[in-house]
Amino acid sequence: MIRCIADGFGWNQFIRAIADLARGETVPLILPVWERELLTARVPASIACASPVFKPLVEGSGIDDVLYSTPFDSLVHRLFHFGPGEIARLRSHVTAHLRRSCTDFEVLTAVTWRCRTAALGYEPRRNVYICFPCNARDLLHVPEGYYGNADLYCVLEVSVGRLCGGQLGRTIELVCGGKRSLLTPEYARSMVDLVASMRGRRLVFNGVYVVSDVTHLGGDGLDFGWGEWVAGGVVAPTVASFHMRCKNADGEEGVAVSMVLPGAMMERFEEELAVWLKRDEGEGSDPHAQS
Repeated sequence: MIRCIADGFGWNQFIRAIADLARGETVPLILPVWERELLTARVPASIACASPVFKPLVEGSGIDDVLYSTPFDSLVHRLFHFGPGEIARLRSHVTAHLRRSCTDFEVLTAVTWRCRTAALGYEPRRNVYICFPCNARDLLHVPEGYYGNADLYCVLEVSVGRLCGGQLGRTIELVCGGKRSLLTPEYARSMVDLVASMRGRRLVFNGVYVVSDVTHLGGDGLDFGWGEWVAGGVVAPTVASFHMRCKNADGEEGVAVSMVLPGAMMERFEEELAVWLKRDEGEGSDPHAQS
């Protein structure tokens, strides 16, 4: 899939249309819509809303990150499975109010961001970032069936000390609150203008954790007429993390989160994650503070 043609949500809609035809439908239940001209840059462009968010990625220089200075062939790739039990244990470390309001993606993203940052050994005063796409179809008012790229990218910033030293709930609130504050119609249009203005420029990902939720790809309702869906997701490993739906060896539904790190740092990541997956010590408990 080429991102300039379709995003994950659009790809899923397009594949469902193919599945409808494969089952013998005369026309797809939802007709694919191209209409790429809906998301062209404005004239004159207005990037004031999105530009500050992407400033660290646009104006950074050089490589100051052990992850990106390590040859890719020397990196270790792992998939971490989180079933209902593991997710419940992670949620047990935050307050009841936050447990009710946050999504599994937000919980898993907050935990893996913290563990990954600790594993990479950044200095406490250094600022790190998280970057993740969000579906902007409602904000941009694209028609049903539109399969072009309508992703917005949220970029959030925090110091290593605050990220790894504070309560997990604060990290989840940063992810949730940052996403809500950025998902506005003007930010969406400003993002379209900004992306057009950056054509041909390379972004710098020093200290940036890129993560994407692709659990909606495939799954329930994707029926080609000759078998049950088993799994779907990203084929080749990348330094970005992906949340993918899967089943473990016992057939338990869950989420697999991909992670790529240097070998010794992957071991540290697993140790950090194991601490969070311990049995909870009470509502809102911080296992690091008690270890």
